[in-house]
Amino acid sequence: MLTLHTSSDCTMVTAPPPAARGYFTNVLAGIRDGGAMHARYEALARMSNTDLARRGLTRAEIMRAVVAGE
Repeated sequence: MLTLHTSSDCTMVTAPPPAARGYFTNVLAGIRDGGAMHARYEALARMSNTDLARRGLTRAEIMRAVVAGE
């Protein structure tokens, strides 16, 4: 987030400190990763037990596979 500082004789724009930028980058990466995990879960949950078995999974192992990125 940029901050705009104004006074009668000058205007200055400042960016957040590097630590804050790293924090927000990590938050956005976490949101992106969560969305990808959700998509993997949905895809696996829609599969039949036979299709899951072809992948070497049981229905009970779906969440582990999602978190592991399988």
